[in-house]
Amino acid sequence: MENHSYLSRSYEIDTEFILSFLRYLINNNDLSIEKACLEVNKEIYGTVSVAIYDALQDLFLIFSNFGSLGILTDNESLIIFAFERNILSRLTRKHKIF
Repeated sequence: MENHSYLSRSYEIDTEFILSFLRYLINNNDLSIEKACLEVNKEIYGTVSVAIYDALQDLFLIFSNFGSLGILTDNESLIIFAFERNILSRLTRKHKIF
């Protein structure tokens, strides 16, 4: 992350780097959001799980490099996500969802 001093940051938190770097890659390198996420993943150390809503692009992004992301949706109006699948399993059993 220290190799990217050209990114504007107000705080030294990883989430800020992820957002700034994603926007930089999309705007300056003409990358899709999917390819930009792959590039960001190459630059981060440790596990990352983020959910981002970008109002400028009306884009909702869920990203994890941990391998434990679970998503439930009816593909119309409902999306439920958790960064641990067992949480979704308990939720569906308890409330008889899906």
